[in-house]
This record gives sequence, structure tokens and C-alpha cells, in this order.
Amino acid sequence: MKAPYLNDKDFLALVSLEIMLKEDPNESSLGKPDMKVTHFNAFALNQQETITPCYDKRYDIYSSDYTLSRTKTEGEYRREFTVEGKNDLINKLHEKGFIVSYNHPSWSLEDELDYINYENIDIVEIYNGDCMTNTYCDDEHVFEDMLRHGKKVYCMCTDDNHNAREDSFLGWVNIEADNL
Repeated sequence: MKAPYLNDKDFLALVSLEIMLKEDPNESSLGKPDMKVTHFNAFALNQQETITPCYDKRYDIYSSDYTLSRTKTEGEYRREFTVEGKNDLINKLHEKGFIVSYNHPSWSLEDELDYINYENIDIVEIYNGDCMTNTYCDDEHVFEDMLRHGKKVYCMCTDDNHNAREDSFLGWVNIEADNL
């Protein structure tokens, strides 16, 4: 989660982690494209954070031994693919000092019946460059739905870069702050 080597006097890398919940945590969503998933990003308020929040080993079956050996956790948290489970996860992330974004709902095959009951989301991703290059629509309607239902959320645009050229520099987060 930490990337201090990127920081200098003019730049601060945000410490964050994408957390996935799937209808079936033992299946790859790449191999089962009709499976609903939920992706939240946890942005650390403490930029020295080194703990992976709400760790669930079921989601590390595709990770390398190197990745697993570098994961620091406070124990295991069992993620549940239910509205209650997602709300509990969001609340746990807030308790641990993280801001939570809801990422690419359309790509995740979620609709208003799924996401309108999520509570305490801080940010909704309304544009995801990777999704747009892969024929999924933007998610401005999700932001609008949440506002219409009285949710107090911000929105963001990202490129969802996974180190491939086609998903780089399509969206980014810019934060106006008095200092780093």
C-alpha cells in the first residue's frame, strides 16, 4: 500500500487499496464475466498507513507469494457480498481511518437496486478510463441516483491504470490542499 519512493517536495502519492467483493469469492471475475462484483477504494487519511484493511484471504488466491508475504493485516475480516456486508465493510474502513470510494458500478454489473442501499460512501467514480476503452459506459447516473436519494457523496474520474498503455492518463484525481 505504501509508495514513499514516489513522494518528493512537490508530489504526494495517495495511499490506497482497491477492495473487491464478489458473488462467488472463489471464482475469477475475469473467467466469469456475468458475475456481479463490487469494488471499493480505501484511501488512507494517514499517509504512513501500512496495514491492509479488511483483509480476506479468499481474495488472495490469485496473488503471488511475494505479494502475500508483504501484506500486513490486523487479522482476517470475512467480506460478505450482501448489502449488509458491504455497509459493514464501509463502516470498518471508516473506523480504520479510510475514505471510501465506490468504483465503476457499470463494469461491476451493479445497478440502482444494488448500490442505492450502500451507506456512508464518500466518493463515486463517475468516469473510469479503462472501462470507457472497453465499451462500458460512464457512471454519472450513479452519482445522480445517489444525490437524488439524499446521499452526500463526491465524484471522481480515474484511469484505473493497471500498467497497460491503453488505460493510462485518461482520468486522475487532483486535490487542492494547503500543503502535502
